[in-house]
Amino acid sequence: MTPFRFVHCADLHIDTPFAGLQTADAFVADALRRASSEAVNVVVDLCISEHADFLLIAGDVFDSANRSLRAQFHFRDQLARLAAEEIPSFVVHGNHDPLDGWIADLRWPDAVTIFASEPVQSIPVKRNGEILAVVHGVSYATRKDDHNLTPLFHPNPHAPFNIGLLHCNVGSNTGHEDYAPCSIDDLTASGMDYWALGHVHRGRVLRQQGPTIIYPGASQGRSPVESGEHGCFVVDVSGARQVTPRFVATDSVRWALIDVPVAEEAALDDVHDAVIAHCEAASAEAGGRDIVARLTLTGRGRLNAELHRAGSVTDILDRSREMLSQRRPFVWIDRLTVRTHGLFDRAARSQESDFIGELIRQVDTLTNDHAALAHLRSLLSPVFEHSQAPVELSRLPEDCLQRWLDEAETRCIDMLLAEEGSE
Repeated sequence: MTPFRFVHCADLHIDTPFAGLQTADAFVADALRRASSEAVNVVVDLCISEHADFLLIAGDVFDSANRSLRAQFHFRDQLARLAAEEIPSFVVHGNHDPLDGWIADLRWPDAVTIFASEPVQSIPVKRNGEILAVVHGVSYATRKDDHNLTPLFHPNPHAPFNIGLLHCNVGSNTGHEDYAPCSIDDLTASGMDYWALGHVHRGRVLRQQGPTIIYPGASQGRSPVESGEHGCFVVDVSGARQVTPRFVATDSVRWALIDVPVAEEAALDDVHDAVIAHCEAASAEAGGRDIVARLTLTGRGRLNAELHRAGSVTDILDRSREMLSQRRPFVWIDRLTVRTHGLFDRAARSQESDFIGELIRQVDTLTNDHAALAHLRSLLSPVFEHSQAPVELSRLPEDCLQRWLDEAETRCIDMLLAEEGSE
């Protein structure tokens, strides 16, 4: 078969309102309003620069069934850019934008295929008259489609490569509503070579080969819950049917959840400087993207009471916003939370025979036992493999468990000390 390349994206959610985010900065508000549309532009630019043979969009193109005319014009115009480059696109609709929602009567390029609801349609993709693959797809007729759609998909036995395009919930532990529920076994038994899925907003390769099953995630994070990079997959298929997916970030505004440690002897201006430094580091890591950040002050120190005093953190937040929001790319601090604690003599308390002393000794024992830490990591593997877990969990540094262990100890001790103080 002839090698080819395609781009797989999903969950564009054009017109996402970013509900719950409050900002008085007009530039920041405008950037957020445009973010979901700009992500579509980036996906189209990527198709063109990567010389993709076609684009797959696996549902939830729009954020609601009653999509705006502006959003529909924008989406049509971007697919027209692809059509002008002779790059066809294939679209299914999901639970956010089902076919029974309002759809404007627009003229779509011939190179655009928008799949209807049942039955599954099968469309060949050609290059110079040669069939590269057959794309099989189905859209949601209504918002709540709660039956397994995979039995409707049947591969073309004469096609060199079969692709299933579906908005669905694979498994029961995705953190998303159980629309078009199915299992990996269902997808594997279908006979497809590649499943281009949508619905789960974290990029995830569920199966590498035989068939390849991928959630690309949302193209743009929609809330602080969806922190970190978001994007799509560029997929190469070799002449031997070997599938090689490559993730590419497409978000223009990135959500960041940042812990800012406060040193024991820090002054308030040190806290402000630390907030600025952590935000600048997040901005640098985001590769020129704007950042919306939620920061948490952590640690033990003499400033604990002062930081919890009404007004202190508000003043630090306002001053930091003034400095950071004027930069380009900007960093907007959406929230600054205080989770600091007072000073505590750990070494002395570890010698006590009470519960706190025993907790500290157990943590120290675990810290010095590499086999025990490895066992702890294996126990946490279901968390790492959860489809809603950030991609970063799959490449955590070796010292991450120790940091988590230290944080768990701190939180347990703080709760125990609070109980002691109330007695």
